[in-house]
Amino acid sequence: MEGLINGNLSLDDFKNQLGIGESSPEQKAEEVPDAQPVENESPSSNTEPQKKTEPNKVTEPTKADEAQPKPETQAPAAQPEAPTKTEEHPKPSAQELLDAAVKELYAYEAELLAKLGELKKEALDEYRARGGKREDLIAVGMEGLDKCYELEAQADVKVREVLDKLKADLEAIGADTTITKELWEYYCDEKVNSKTYYMNKYL
Repeated sequence: MEGLINGNLSLDDFKNQLGIGESSPEQKAEEVPDAQPVENESPSSNTEPQKKTEPNKVTEPTKADEAQPKPETQAPAAQPEAPTKTEEHPKPSAQELLDAAVKELYAYEAELLAKLGELKKEALDEYRARGGKREDLIAVGMEGLDKCYELEAQADVKVREVLDKLKADLEAIGADTTITKELWEYYCDEKVNSKTYYMNKYL
C-alpha cells in the first residue's frame, strides 16, 4: 500500500498482488457500475486510501455483536384498580330491632307449647298403660312435671339470649334499653301464670 502511494508500485501490480487481476472494460463496468474516477493523490500525502465496499455484500454479525444482550421489552405498568365502593346499609331503627326480637320470642313460644303438647300426650298414654288408677295419675304427673322444669330452664336461657342481643343492638345505635328489662319481667310474669294454670288443671 505504501509503495502505491509513493509511486513505487503500479496500480496493476497492486491488483495482481491482491489477486484481482486485469479485467475487461465490460467486466469492470459490471463489477462497479457507479465507479467514480479516482483523483490523483499527492505523493506527500500519508493518508491511506479507504477500501471500497463490495456491492451487494451482506455484513455478517460478529461474535461480539451476538454477545451483546438484547434489550428486553418492558410490559406496560399495570394501572392501579379503582377502589370499589362498599354499599352502606342503613342502620335499623329501635322499633325495627324490637319487632324482630318480639317476633323471635313468639316463634320460640310456639315451639315450647308444641313440646308441652307432646309431653301431655306421652303422660296420658303412660297413665292409661299403667291401668288408669288415681295413684298412676299422680306418678305420671310428677314425671311429666320434671320434664316441664327442664323445658322451663331451656326457655329462660333462650329468652335471655334474645333480650341480651336486643340490648346490645339498641346500645349500638344509641337507643334506650329499658324495654329489654320490661320484656324480661313480662316473660317471668307470664311463666308464673302459665305454671299455676296447668298445675291446677292436671295435678
